[in-house]
Amino acid sequence: MSSTSSPFLTADTLPVSSVDHIQPELDVPLQAHEISKAAVDTDKEQLPVIDDDANDEVEYPDGGLQAWLVVAGSFVAQFVVLGNVYSFGIYNQYYADAQFGSSAQVAFIGSLGMAFIYILGLPSSKLAERYGFRQVIFAGLMILCLGLFLASFITSLPLLILTQGIMFGIGSSFIFFPAVSLPAQWFLKRRGLAMGISVSGSGLGGLLFAQLSQRLLDTIGREWTLRVTCIISLVLMLPLIPFMKTRIPPRKGSTGFSFLKNPGFYCLSVPVSLALLLNSFLLTLLLSLPRIG
Repeated sequence: MSSTSSPFLTADTLPVSSVDHIQPELDVPLQAHEISKAAVDTDKEQLPVIDDDANDEVEYPDGGLQAWLVVAGSFVAQFVVLGNVYSFGIYNQYYADAQFGSSAQVAFIGSLGMAFIYILGLPSSKLAERYGFRQVIFAGLMILCLGLFLASFITSLPLLILTQGIMFGIGSSFIFFPAVSLPAQWFLKRRGLAMGISVSGSGLGGLLFAQLSQRLLDTIGREWTLRVTCIISLVLMLPLIPFMKTRIPPRKGSTGFSFLKNPGFYCLSVPVSLALLLNSFLLTLLLSLPRIG
């Protein structure tokens, strides 16, 4: 009687060629896994250890002549820009007394100027990254001074809004935002001190410009007060612009205006801009209240 054949195939029952064909297929994945594991272990051994604290200490000067000149430039920029902004209450009452319009009407000059500073904050920063901080600050200084100079020849309220308001605001924005961000590129451990010194220019400028504007208006009149203010702004800012250098170059591909194509940008920026305009309008009125009556 013949023996019953087994239903399972074994290596003994398979042809030799079939066994040889299966064995490499089983070994290849195992070998590939071992090779990739060894490569990962090798890469881990070759990776350098980065000490962020040590890197920061090397990259940030935290002092030196160039760093403190940047702080001085930022201080003077805020002194000039916000000094003129905070002193507009003096002009507001003068224009109302000279019947350029009511206090509410002439308040649009200062409120639009202040609003345009912050509304153009993002574009001015993008322009500074693309074309250079010093170039944008210089262009802003020229626009600011041109607005004040042209306003000294104007007696029409709409044109004053255009020159002493809108032109001044555009120029101020081009100066303010690039200048206020520069000290942080030069200081790390003493960044608080550097930023505090630069920001103090805004308060000191508001104090001195208000006193100066009042005395000049009383003695030489509006026209020459605006011209003297223009000259003071130019003389203070122009010598420091060459020293307002960036230390960290902008990242490639990070500068662009593609956000202008996004509807969400306008949904956010329009309400914020209107709120800034209303806030600036009310603040300008409040700055002129102590002199009313």
